[in-house]
Parts: sequence; structure tokens; C-alpha cells
Amino acid sequence: MGPTPVSRLVAKAWTDPDFKKRVLKNPIAASLLVEINWLNPIGLGMPSDFTALHILEDTLTLHHVVTCTLCSCYHRPILGNYPEWYWVSN
Repeated sequence: MGPTPVSRLVAKAWTDPDFKKRVLKNPIAASLLVEINWLNPIGLGMPSDFTALHILEDTLTLHHVVTCTLCSCYHRPILGNYPEWYWVSN
């Protein structure tokens, strides 16, 4: 699949403390600053059905786990297109 769009968001948040604060406060607005249009993802198919993006920060005592079932709310603007294997029928 190659690098997904979210890699730009993560890399900038790791290296720019002010941007990290923006990402935690308003991730949809911050994503636009790294050319990820969450609500209108040009070239990535239909807009995500899930329009409430929240980014949580892990701490020394709190760790978040994110799972994805590749359902209709798959986060295309952040993860990119579905992996090819998802579309292959058995």
C-alpha cells in the first residue's frame, strides 16, 4: 500500500509541538494543514461515513487501542484506499 496519508499527520505531530496541540484539539482541521481532506477526500473514493475524528494521546499510564473491521466506515482519508486483499473474494 505504501505510506498512508496519516503518516504526514503523525510525522508533523511528532516534530512540531504546536501542530500536535492542534491535532489533539481539532484533528479534522489539523489534517487539512497536511493536505488530508477528511470530509472530501479527492482521489480516495467516497467521503468517509464517519466524520467525527478523535485523536487520543498515549501516556505512561494510559494506552489506547484502535481496531478496524474494514467496514463501510473505513477511514479512507486517513488510511488511504482499502487494501487490495480486502476486495478479493474467495
